[in-house]
Amino acid sequence: IALVHEQIYRSPELDRVQMDRFIRELGNNILRGSGAADHVRFELHGKSFHLDLVKAVPCALLLNELMTNALKHAFPDGRRGIIRLELNLDEAGKGHILLRDDGVGIPPASLKPAQKSSLGMHLINRLASQLGGTLEPLQDGPGTGFHLTIPVTRS
Repeated sequence: IALVHEQIYRSPELDRVQMDRFIRELGNNILRGSGAADHVRFELHGKSFHLDLVKAVPCALLLNELMTNALKHAFPDGRRGIIRLELNLDEAGKGHILLRDDGVGIPPASLKPAQKSSLGMHLINRLASQLGGTLEPLQDGPGTGFHLTIPVTRS
């Protein structure tokens, strides 16, 4: 939340947050704070979009939870890896954030709605709902991934 406020204070626009700058700083802060910056790389790709303050804060909390979980579980014993985020804004005005790690992965059954009993999974699903968006697990590829879709107000 403090990072959202910092981004706003540094921005000429006081009512919204540019997501690529914000996510880059958030990811780098999480890596440094966790001590994983020496073995995990953070990548950000795609086309940025803005979120208003009402959505930026829960989005920040959701991404913080997903990235922190990836660092906690995907790269045991100092395993090297990448956490990659992709941003996109579609023609319908929906923002898309794909977050994927290339770590050890978690069993797909752990991501099914009936299995979302952990506090972290419950939290990220509630935050996605608060955003008016959807959060779907990505089943393809190595590691664990999620696709967050958020309605974005165009300026």
